[in-house]
Amino acid sequence: MKNYDIILASNSQRRKELLKYIFEDFKIISSNIDERELEQKFLSKTFKDNKSKFSELCDILSFEKCKDVSLKHKDSLIISADTIVYDDKKLFGKPLDYNDAKSILEYLSGKTKLQE
Repeated sequence: MKNYDIILASNSQRRKELLKYIFEDFKIISSNIDERELEQKFLSKTFKDNKSKFSELCDILSFEKCKDVSLKHKDSLIISADTIVYDDKKLFGKPLDYNDAKSILEYLSGKTKLQE
């Protein structure tokens, strides 16, 4: 049986903590994809509803991160994930700075919606 390096393709502290429950030893290597560019390209398409659109975007971002890291680590197991935040009208990317983060939190504050 061949041993593989396990790589988490993310800088997320939470993902790192969760992966430690499964694997004792793994590397963290971030991808070099431009998430904002991929988001803009994807969102320029027309969709029937936002929920399926945003779910598909999340899959694409995760896949592209994995693909990017795997190009340099062909004999490794790459684990990648992505999280997006959205409401019925808007997708919220990673905040650009403190003020952007504050604005997003203020917009979302007090809003609730049950998961389907």
